Amino acid sequence: MTVLAMSVERVEDHPDADSLRVHQLRAGERTAQVVANLETVYAVGDVVAVALVGSTLQGNLSIRRVRLRGVDSFGMMLGRVEEAVGTDLSHLHEDPAAEASSGAERHAFVAWPSIEQLHHLRAHFAAQAETPPQVAYRAKVKLDGTNAGVQILRMQGAEDEVSVVAQSRTRLLSVEQDNYGFARWVDARRDGFAALAQDVATGEDRSLVTVFGEWVGPGVQRGVAVSKIPEKCFVVFAIQFGDPMRDAATLEVEPAAIEARVGAIDGVHVLPWVDLSVSLDFADPVALAAGAERINALVSDVEQCDPWVKGVFGIEGVGEGVVLYPDPKGAPLDRDLCSERMFKAKGEKHRVVRTKAPAQIDPEQAKSVAEFVELVVTDARLEQGVREACDGVFEMKRIGHFLKWIAGDVRKETSVELEAAGLTWKQVGKAVSAKAKSFYINGVRRID
Repeated sequence: MTVLAMSVERVEDHPDADSLRVHQLRAGERTAQVVANLETVYAVGDVVAVALVGSTLQGNLSIRRVRLRGVDSFGMMLGRVEEAVGTDLSHLHEDPAAEASSGAERHAFVAWPSIEQLHHLRAHFAAQAETPPQVAYRAKVKLDGTNAGVQILRMQGAEDEVSVVAQSRTRLLSVEQDNYGFARWVDARRDGFAALAQDVATGEDRSLVTVFGEWVGPGVQRGVAVSKIPEKCFVVFAIQFGDPMRDAATLEVEPAAIEARVGAIDGVHVLPWVDLSVSLDFADPVALAAGAERINALVSDVEQCDPWVKGVFGIEGVGEGVVLYPDPKGAPLDRDLCSERMFKAKGEKHRVVRTKAPAQIDPEQAKSVAEFVELVVTDARLEQGVREACDGVFEMKRIGHFLKWIAGDVRKETSVELEAAGLTWKQVGKAVSAKAKSFYINGVRRID
């Protein structure tokens, strides 16, 4: 039963959005929290059709857990109904094709959390009502490959049925629609990954496990140390337990714990911590700046020589930078909290924003639209767009995908810079697309 008649038990204003309300609903022992706008106002006692997380409505609308201004919502209210509380309304609202889907089709893409920069985190914490936190961090090298993941899904009601699917940064993969050969590589190791459907530490079955890492090696990237290794490999930096779009999920980032789960799979490496532990006090600008300087010194070292590639393969060359994770202190991290607090710091060659330093506490401030475009539409961002939106290929038929990716990436990652410049997306959008279009057309011409 994925669409139920439920009773509204409590309604509250959203703590951080005047246009949203938070509803607590119940049907017997089943409860749900749903955040909704004021288009339809529901009162305590109303009986409402609620599409719960996991349902697929007519029109192929998949209902997933979402976080709206810091509050989780676990469904969608479809209107008042006359049926008794607890009535199964799935047949009226569900897409019949959803029930007939195959195992692979029952996977939904699970994104790795977006990683901000230090000054973005500082701005985020400054905007909250609470006192900015003090956070202990540990660092891992950021490898310059392509983000990849492996989903291991135990089917509901199927004791021994486990499905394994590869994904890129933005989509599910198959052997026919691959990304630098990653899906084919995963397919050859399906049994090894399928074993993760059972948590080896506790024996507790997990419905969804996602292994996140970087797919690296010859042909994936160029001009960096990791592109010089003998063959492609999957370097794991985290394992996620649970589906963040259905319920709370956890991230295992401790290298030793990750090694215990995936270390025996052929071609898998586990990314270790680098030698940096730093505590950042976001309420103290002076102390925060001092911590940033320690991070910048580490990035400078990594950029000159990637320590992981040298340590594992004996190859020296340029590294991308580092990712700072909240110190797990021996236990998995809450995914939402980890996503809110982790950040990246890149060397000069790899920065998608032309900051003066890898980690800094204030954003760069553009004085015009042209300066803003020069600041955020860097070669590193444009090259990443070609990899992510066009599979690394310059073809005119793909230019629309490329421009859409660049526009979305700039809007998502540079809101702090946009605000610092006193500009709006409406003012800069055309200029951003113009520079991206020129870059892509020149790339096509070089190929021709």
